[in-house]
Amino acid sequence: MSAEGCLIIRLKKSSTNRTGLQVELVFQITQHTRDEQLLLSFIKYFDCGRYRQRKGGLAGDFIVSRLSDLTDKIIPFFEIYPIKHQKKADFELFKNHILLFYFYIINYKTMSAPLLKTKAGLL
Repeated sequence: MSAEGCLIIRLKKSSTNRTGLQVELVFQITQHTRDEQLLLSFIKYFDCGRYRQRKGGLAGDFIVSRLSDLTDKIIPFFEIYPIKHQKKADFELFKNHILLFYFYIINYKTMSAPLLKTKAGLL
């Protein structure tokens, strides 16, 4: 994974979550549509994710956003086959955010919304 791969962490306002926030973690690989079969093979290999063709039809994405798929399939793959160069630091940050996210899920019932926001560095 180099220029075509993205590790996305989105924080959105949410009226349905107790904290008022929704965290979205996404692993995405983008390729020209001529490589659609390659992206579809990732779905089969990892047994997760989905394919989305971009508007305009020139590119497509392999997208994984289910937390369990990220922790059980994507992260372990890159632990075995490490990312090199500048994206390595991005991967480590992404992995650490996923671990923090699990911490908040585990402690969700015992922590108040302001405390969760404070620990996430949002207040």
